[in-house]
Amino acid sequence: MGPHPGLRRLALSTLPAADPGPVPPQWAVDLVGACPAGHTQFSTNMHEPGQTAASTATLRAGRSDVLVAIDEQD
Repeated sequence: MGPHPGLRRLALSTLPAADPGPVPPQWAVDLVGACPAGHTQFSTNMHEPGQTAASTATLRAGRSDVLVAIDEQD
């Protein structure tokens, strides 16, 4: 018996994804297109000016109204 079909979507509705680099991988773009929670960017992922805007633009290719959270703790 596998998990309930809606369980993944329910979990992803409350837990925004994150990735380790300055450029979101394709799986992250696909995920924001399928799930409403959004995506988290960490300050340690960004190494130069403009990367936050570029990363957000990449995520918006998956869903134009994606919620992007920023965690600036080091």
